[in-house]
Amino acid sequence: MSQQEYGKKKSIGFMIFAILLSIILAVLTVLFIYQVFKLQILPNNILIPILLAILLFSLILLLLLNFCAHGLVTKIIYSILVNVISAT
Repeated sequence: MSQQEYGKKKSIGFMIFAILLSIILAVLTVLFIYQVFKLQILPNNILIPILLAILLFSLILLLLLNFCAHGLVTKIIYSILVNVISAT
């Protein structure tokens, strides 16, 4: 197996991993927003800005993970960030 084939195989593996992480983060973000909205934890005047900020932050992480992670270090950092956000 040549170096180029090995690099493509490695990239496909990370792409699958990134897609799975993206799906998990999207589902957990929607569930979190639903719970905050349903339980009425926040007052109405700050509810929408907070939920939009959470949604925007999750979207930025998804875009970074799927489209901007080219080097090994950035892939690791973005993957850790997505896991930390998903866990909280």
